[in-house]
Amino acid sequence: MSRSKLSLNFIVVLSLLGSFSFAAEEKKQMYVLFEGKGTVVGWDFGFAKGLYEKLNPSYFEPGAVVFGGASSGVFPSAYFACHGITPTSLAFAEANLPNFSRKIIDENFIGKALKLFFGLPTEAPHSNVDKLVDLVTDNKTCVPKFPLMITASNLEIIDVRPENNNGKSQKKSVNYENFNVSFEKKVQGKACTYFMTPDLAKKFSTFKKEELLCDIRPIETGADLYLAMRAGFSEPTYFAPTVEPKLEKISSAFEPIQKRVYGGSFALLVLTQDIKKLFPDMWMIGSGRSFQPRAMNRIMINWLTVDVNLTNIRSMYYLDFDVLIPDAEYDYLQEIEIADQAKVGYKAFYGCFKDRDCVNYKIIKPKSTLDFYGSDLGKKVQRGISALLR
Repeated sequence: MSRSKLSLNFIVVLSLLGSFSFAAEEKKQMYVLFEGKGTVVGWDFGFAKGLYEKLNPSYFEPGAVVFGGASSGVFPSAYFACHGITPTSLAFAEANLPNFSRKIIDENFIGKALKLFFGLPTEAPHSNVDKLVDLVTDNKTCVPKFPLMITASNLEIIDVRPENNNGKSQKKSVNYENFNVSFEKKVQGKACTYFMTPDLAKKFSTFKKEELLCDIRPIETGADLYLAMRAGFSEPTYFAPTVEPKLEKISSAFEPIQKRVYGGSFALLVLTQDIKKLFPDMWMIGSGRSFQPRAMNRIMINWLTVDVNLTNIRSMYYLDFDVLIPDAEYDYLQEIEIADQAKVGYKAFYGCFKDRDCVNYKIIKPKSTLDFYGSDLGKKVQRGISALLR
């Protein structure tokens, strides 16, 4: 055998061995997803406190945890990606949450409906939440120390409102297996973008872009993290859209990207499929959310193409643990301040262990449950978190 062939075979063997050792290392990792809840942002901080108290501390060490955030969940996800979940970071958050009012995020549905009826703008300026952003990101200077993934919708792809399409109403469709959005049977692009730290982006880059649900945009600087947060919470009627200033940073199956406008994560709160397929053994933990009322869900479909509840139910298949917030409790949470919401989230986390392990049963199994390595995820979903406890 020639030296070149021997060298090639040696490289292949090393690659395979590396992949096996990599998979073994990931067995003790967990993904903590802070699902958006609008004004109920305090819940997630209380949830994180309970999680830290209940789980083995080794799961919060560098290399053992990946954070995810969507909508208002970008605040806790960015905070813990910058500072980790530790007694110090939890105490700092608990001490500072009383300084923020739930009114920094406007959830007044009737008020917004009236503004829309009279043709008035409903979006608030991003500066409304700048103080909270500064607290979370050390005045917008933090480069995440832990792996982080924030999801944002690609508004220029999914938005079908006439006022944003030259006065014409468009009928688009979503393929929920790959999140390709089509108009008149022609694919327009992906419904979403993953903002992620370079370590995650590098791992995802080894797979075909077509296999991923979303485009990828790296978080390399403090400015990138701020952009990711804005992209994640710029929900229609809440905050103005966020325009991507560096299109060349986006990795997509539909390159070159000519325009990118982020419209929050409201329609894509629980995207877990790709991170689970990348790390098959990873434990997937959701901080909880409620489902949208039918009327609101229909409005979002008419505006943004994507069926919010269907997306969530499909994505929940991959979660091992998630807290479902009853509608009545969610309404109550919207009326109390952020610091008090944290107390409710903390109590709810512990409540999960009284009756069941907070495994979601209201789910839809995707057509394919293979990971990126060709193996069926099988029993590696909906496991609860009993195996992770102290």
